[in-house]
Amino acid sequence: MPMPPAAEHLGPIAIYPQDPQVVEVFTKIGKPIVVEDERQFNILWTLTALIAPFYTLIEEVCQWSTYAGVDRQIAGPYVASMFHALSTLAAGISNGDFSGLLAGASTPGGLNEQALAEIRKQGGYRAFLNTLDSIAVRLGEKAPERI
Repeated sequence: MPMPPAAEHLGPIAIYPQDPQVVEVFTKIGKPIVVEDERQFNILWTLTALIAPFYTLIEEVCQWSTYAGVDRQIAGPYVASMFHALSTLAAGISNGDFSGLLAGASTPGGLNEQALAEIRKQGGYRAFLNTLDSIAVRLGEKAPERI
């Protein structure tokens, strides 16, 4: 399941079933991730539905900056570089536990702590999870139960 960034030799490529030759081919265009079964494949496929929302987020953030008086020629590269840097740090977490990054970014009383609290209060992350549930069901999977 190559995603658009594979054209630049970037990003994950979910593979099922495991086939060493397929893994070898996809190693040349991205990061192959072999999953155990079709359900896991479909759940990772569900996550690809966040590509357009991600690009919309960075476009909206850039646009907000321009409305606030920063030239788009400055805001665009800043926004892209900031999100790239954050993603690069996250990509270095091999076990998928991003809580350490969250803790390091959330200074008590700081801007990130405030932003996180406000987004959570407005249900911003719940909207993403509900959307993933809907996409999973569309792909024939049961939405996961959350605590």
